[in-house]
Amino acid sequence: MTNLNDLKAYWEGMKTKQPGLKRVDFITEEGDVKDFIKDIGPDEQPFAIVLVPSGKSNGSTQDNFKDDSYHLVYILKKEDSFKQNSFEIQAELQPLTEAIKEQILMDKSPCSLMRYLDEGSFQTDPERKKFTSCTGWSVSFNS
Repeated sequence: MTNLNDLKAYWEGMKTKQPGLKRVDFITEEGDVKDFIKDIGPDEQPFAIVLVPSGKSNGSTQDNFKDDSYHLVYILKKEDSFKQNSFEIQAELQPLTEAIKEQILMDKSPCSLMRYLDEGSFQTDPERKKFTSCTGWSVSFNS
C-alpha cells in the first residue's frame, strides 16, 4: 500500500517540477471532489485531484509479496472560470498532462515512491464536465 504522507510529498513536489500545475488536492473518494472545487479560483488553475490509491496484494509467498497500488489523478480546469470550450481546455491541458506522466516515469528509482511503477499501465482519458464543471484529463497507473 502506498504511504499517504509520501504520496502527499510527491504530488506537492510535482507542483515545483511542473510549474503549470497550480494546486493539488487529495481526496479519499470521488464524491468529495465537489467540496474542493467550488472555491478554486482562476489563479489556482489548472489543478490536480489525487485520489488515495487502492491496493491489491501480489505474490505467492512471503518472499515475493508486495502491494500493488492503483493511482488515479485528475488534471482539470473549471469551465465556468474561462471563456473556453471543452476541446480548447483539453488541448491546453494536454501538454501538462503529458509532462506529468513523463515526470512520473523519470521518478522511478529504487528508493522513490514510484519504485514499483508499471510503465505499461498508464491510461489517460479525456474528462468533460467531470464533477459538474471541470474539464481536462484523468491519468491512472499502477505502482
